[in-house]
Amino acid sequence: MLCTKLAQSETDRRRGQEENTDYFTMWVHQIKTPIAAMDLLLQAGPDRATEMEIELQKIAQYVDMVLQYLRLDSTAKDLVLQR
Repeated sequence: MLCTKLAQSETDRRRGQEENTDYFTMWVHQIKTPIAAMDLLLQAGPDRATEMEIELQKIAQYVDMVLQYLRLDSTAKDLVLQR
């Protein structure tokens, strides 16, 4: 019975690691898109400030998403309290 619990625990740990890897792989891909768009806008000229602000907002949203994901496992760290 102890061996079964140990094996289940190891399986759960590996699954958690795979989920983290999958999440961060997706996240990195998502955040690179607005960064690349901003780079292209910078190359296009200085009159693209509004479009750059939109892309910057996307980056901020993705960063908030990953911070919220990281908070899921811990209530002791970095709580966001809102009305």
